[in-house]
Amino acid sequence: MRKIDVIIILGGGIDDQGEISKVTKERLDRFLKENNKFADALILLSGRWGGLAKLARGMPEITEAQAMKEYLITKGINSKRICLEMKSLDTVSNAVFSKEIIERHKGWSKILLITSDWHMKRALWIFQKVFGRQYQIHTFSVTSDKKSDDRKVCENYLLVVAKIILRFILIVNRLGSYFKRLLLRGKKYETENHNC
Repeated sequence: MRKIDVIIILGGGIDDQGEISKVTKERLDRFLKENNKFADALILLSGRWGGLAKLARGMPEITEAQAMKEYLITKGINSKRICLEMKSLDTVSNAVFSKEIIERHKGWSKILLITSDWHMKRALWIFQKVFGRQYQIHTFSVTSDKKSDDRKVCENYLLVVAKIILRFILIVNRLGSYFKRLLLRGKKYETENHNC
């Protein structure tokens, strides 16, 4: 694999006490196995709480990203390599907020995305749509014992939902741009008339 600029590890859940889930630990351990291959790459840990359900039940003291950072530091990873994305609640917002961080670093275009095997198809599709073609997204799928027919059906359904949501967002953005141009045109016209 070519040089990687940034490694994005997606959170997979955190409990009310701030302990990472088994799924999250599997993702981090997969990274630790491959860490020597990417010693120069920044590690972007992405996740707030892993779903809107946390908002209803009560929020842990720390985010998924913070808990993941603590875990990696205990395993010997230098904290200076770690960057935290702590706003996202789902895979779409993982991609959106991770891109905001990555765009601050000019020249970063090679990304390694780490998530569970049952989650990778949807996550990769979302990240490719959000990041666009100027980014190369490589993947490490983490084998999980949670893989089942039910999980596959659920993931396929969520992929369809994600596609609908992203298409809706694109339409809204296009309409917003259209109306903004109309408003600006009107203001320009008004200004030109008042300056006569």
